[in-house]
Amino acid sequence: LQETAEYGVQRGGGLLGAWHRALAELGRMEKMFFSSVMKYEVLESTHEEALKCFLKAEEVAPRASNANLIYIASAYLSLEDKDKARYYIELLMSQPGLTDREKSEANKIKRNL
Repeated sequence: LQETAEYGVQRGGGLLGAWHRALAELGRMEKMFFSSVMKYEVLESTHEEALKCFLKAEEVAPRASNANLIYIASAYLSLEDKDKARYYIELLMSQPGLTDREKSEANKIKRNL
C-alpha cells in the first residue's frame, strides 16, 4: 500500500509539474488566442511551480523516473540555475539503461549549460 501511495504521488507530481511547465511556456499570443477565440481563460503558472512538483515527485520516489530528472534539470536551466541543472543531468547520466531519447534530451540540456 505504501509503495502504491508513493507511486501515485510520484506520478501525480510529475504530471502536475508538466502541466505547470506547459502553462509557463505559453507565449503571450497563445494566451490571447485561447482567451479570445476559444473563450478559454488560461491559467498562469511558472517554472518555479513546475519545479516544486518535479522535486516533490523525486523526493517521494528518488530516481524512479528518468523523465522527471530531465524535467528537473530543464526547469533549473529555465530558472538560470546551471549548477543544479548540471547536477540533475549528471545524476540522470549515471542511471543504468538510458534510452536514446533520454540521452538526446540530456545532451540538449548539457549544450545549454
